[in-house]
Amino acid sequence: MSLLTAGRYRLVMLTLSFVVVRPVLSDGPTVLLAQRLNGASVAEREVRVAEAARFQAMAHTDFAALDTLLGSDLTYTHSDGERQDRSKFETVLRSGTLAYIAVQPESVVVRAYGTTALADGRAHMRVRSNGQEVAFTIRFLEAYVRRRGRWELVAWQSTRLAPTR
Repeated sequence: MSLLTAGRYRLVMLTLSFVVVRPVLSDGPTVLLAQRLNGASVAEREVRVAEAARFQAMAHTDFAALDTLLGSDLTYTHSDGERQDRSKFETVLRSGTLAYIAVQPESVVVRAYGTTALADGRAHMRVRSNGQEVAFTIRFLEAYVRRRGRWELVAWQSTRLAPTR
């Protein structure tokens, strides 16, 4: 491989190591997710894409998208400790009692084990809960299972972090 070709290869790999998720039908924020392309398994990359799509669907209350991204056996534990099944979680989103305005994940690590994957990281959240807009940072752990050719979220657990000074 010539020096010029090697340089081009590095540029292409650097370019491909980021996934840009942009809402299609809104002026919502663009989400930039860094990901390890070299060494990351196909499963890890697919889970990152599913995670980004889910965050976008939640922020835009896109229930058609959520229907393909959430497992029927979902257990969703909010940062205040409230635990909901999928039906209750969707009911709360539909009612407007809880609205995700923005979700900005960072430092996400994905580990795949066959048809199961775990992801953990931090996220900056902006939500409207009972009419009040609140911003905070969480640490989260999520579990995905590959079913019907796609990754579905089956568990979410988050802990609110103390504000930084």
